Amino acid sequence: CVYNIINRNKIEQHFKHIYDVPGGAGFMSNNLQSRVCKDFTVIDIDESKVQFANTYFRSANNPTCVAGDLFKTVFEYNSLWLFVNSFYLLRNISEFMKLNSEKINYMIGIFPYIHSKNYLHFKTKIDPHLNINEMGKDDTLSFFKQQGFDLIDSEDVIKFNYLTYSNNK
Repeated sequence: CVYNIINRNKIEQHFKHIYDVPGGAGFMSNNLQSRVCKDFTVIDIDESKVQFANTYFRSANNPTCVAGDLFKTVFEYNSLWLFVNSFYLLRNISEFMKLNSEKINYMIGIFPYIHSKNYLHFKTKIDPHLNINEMGKDDTLSFFKQQGFDLIDSEDVIKFNYLTYSNNK
């Protein structure tokens, strides 16, 4: 999905560096790095995830994975930001956007539909307190527009409610 968006919109030549922040253990970046020839930095506040990434993905070609705070992270100019399933759990994302919006050429975000069966199941059964800043699609697009970003592409990623699926018969 992420590679398809980069390829379909021919944007790879418009950025030098990819930041996956917060990036967890860097799975998205590790998968993407085999297809996009850019420098990758994965930053997450959870040191155990970073340690896992640096243990599991041991190669010179893998992304740089470091522990760090999103709100203290300053991107290089001409960057792409991978923002995967983390926007709604951040309290004051405007603060970070002010720090880095001029340096980010593109942002690829994966955001849940908050009214879907999948998300509602996650919210009620798995972690009701995780996404403190949840927004619907229109509010999310409006927020990024206010920060100076325009939507150039959109793609649905999950086509079924996998969290509600039960293989118990």
